[in-house]
Amino acid sequence: MTIPAGTVGGPRVVVSGLHQGKPLLRFRSNWFVTEDLDPHWDLRADGWRVTMEGDTPLDIIIIGFPIPVDERQLTLPRLTEHRPVNAIPYVCAAPPGIATTADLPQVIARLG
Repeated sequence: MTIPAGTVGGPRVVVSGLHQGKPLLRFRSNWFVTEDLDPHWDLRADGWRVTMEGDTPLDIIIIGFPIPVDERQLTLPRLTEHRPVNAIPYVCAAPPGIATTADLPQVIARLG
């Protein structure tokens, strides 16, 4: 693959919850089209890693997705659409105006 100079090969998004100015909770996602990034990121080719520090520290690694690479384009985008699609009835039933996730009930994906 060719990624032209001046373009983005992978965005990294970090969301932190702070308590008294110090990170208490942090979510970091890496979306990339190549692992050859400058500067180098310590990336896995696939999967998830969840780490927790504290009284009961955890380091959980989900090695990969049980979906063949050639079928992922059809399957994985649907994982992110479940919540918005299932929120439609709540958004339609909400009063006019801007509704945030704090205004709506917890949206649970209903697969099938």
